Amino acid sequence: MPAAQAAAPPGRPDLARFYAQRIEWEDCADEMAQLLVVERGDVFVPGHAARSECGRVEVPRDYAHPNGSAGTATIAMLRLKATDPKHRLGSLVLNFGGPGQSGVTALNSLAESFSRLNTRYDLVAHDPRGVRGSDPVLCEPPLDAGAPVDQTPDTRAEAVQVADAQRAHNARCKNKDALAVLPWVGTADSARDLDVIRAALGDDSLSYLGFSYGTKLGAAYLHQFPGKAGRLVLDGVDDPTLDARGIALANSRAFQKALENFLTDCVHRGARECPLGATRAAAEKKVETLFNALDRQSLTTDAGLLDQSAFIRGVEESLYNQASGWPVLRTALTGLAVEHDGSALVELAGGRTGNGIGSGTGSGNGIGRTVVTADDPVQASDAQRAVTCRDTNDRPTAQDYVDTVSQAVKASPVFGKSLAAGMLQCTGWPVTGDTRTLPVDAASAPPALLVATRGDPATPYEGAAHMAAALGNHSRVLTYEGEGHGAYLTSSACVHEHVERFLTTKTLPPENATCT
Repeated sequence: MPAAQAAAPPGRPDLARFYAQRIEWEDCADEMAQLLVVERGDVFVPGHAARSECGRVEVPRDYAHPNGSAGTATIAMLRLKATDPKHRLGSLVLNFGGPGQSGVTALNSLAESFSRLNTRYDLVAHDPRGVRGSDPVLCEPPLDAGAPVDQTPDTRAEAVQVADAQRAHNARCKNKDALAVLPWVGTADSARDLDVIRAALGDDSLSYLGFSYGTKLGAAYLHQFPGKAGRLVLDGVDDPTLDARGIALANSRAFQKALENFLTDCVHRGARECPLGATRAAAEKKVETLFNALDRQSLTTDAGLLDQSAFIRGVEESLYNQASGWPVLRTALTGLAVEHDGSALVELAGGRTGNGIGSGTGSGNGIGRTVVTADDPVQASDAQRAVTCRDTNDRPTAQDYVDTVSQAVKASPVFGKSLAAGMLQCTGWPVTGDTRTLPVDAASAPPALLVATRGDPATPYEGAAHMAAALGNHSRVLTYEGEGHGAYLTSSACVHEHVERFLTTKTLPPENATCT
């Protein structure tokens, strides 16, 4: 009997039937092509869509009691078979971050960026449990917006209002359908799903490329299944040493640095392209003035109301990707500064204005923010929150906000309050936290390749070194001296070369290797 199907040791749950599965792949080219047409707004459909195959695997919701009352879930998957089958290495499982983002729609949208890896690997992505096609978190419909809630609180009373609004929003997830899923959507259980997927793909070890939140999932796999880990690349690395307060402060510093780098580039282009000031310091002051003017005084635009929350979202979205985001951010800030027109910033924010509680305060954590996918934004937001709040029992209060916000604002006058307020998103969450994802030590696992971008606003650069130390398995950090969130999807040939060499030959870059 193969090891993957061996009987469980005495006292251990019997998972043999799950590990014995083999995926029945079905042609889903038409479905994937239609999604691409919807996403891209035209009729051009790239060739990879014609190779799309979809499948499903069954997993227990509760791995401790696989035959218990919690029941099972099905995991939706997409595969693009290797284009050079004679030299096929196996399957490469991808996770694009979030959490809450559909891996199926993300791979369908981004497959062209992985064409070189697709030569020798079957590319595989799935909707993690709780997301879209995989036992989705289905809360009640969003509440009526009501009176706007200031998500950049200036006082303890305003912080209490944010906490109360988050509690009311989270109460939507106390319905029967959501509660049947919420206790089982955390990263620890998703990592176990990865191992069932590995077995169902027929692979002896897992080859994996994870971005952003996907690095946390990959680290959880290394911790839980060191003997089944193969070639793992973690790009845009989550910092395993931070609690909610630490994340708020680290991201405040990182987003501020990203904004400063953007403004340095902006002013170098001259007043015609960047009429924000002759120096970076002047431009920073102008951006802060524009932001502060929106405190309790929303600006009506053709695209909707521009408030401080929408301003922050619009700027954040643009800082995730230098190539596509910086030019549109220059245009948007110019429109607001020169013409008092904030419509472009509202559009960059995705049209989300008002109290915005449903979208969550603080930054997201997935490279999908740089590409349009056919996800249901409400379901994706609820799934993101479900995983985030399940992965920790940390439940900061309004007083914790008060104790943190001055440091956050010192780190970033623009982003600090919003990111500190993001600590409150799990207020009143209906299930308890699960701390099993906190330890990531994996000394017996093979080394992974960790890719860190110097100017990453969402997963700050130093997180990769902290992850390497926590794993304790001689994982190697590759530095990308660039901007934006995630390095492999940039134009850096150096990053491409190192990642692809590792995934195809298992050769790590030299220590302290750097790419531009």
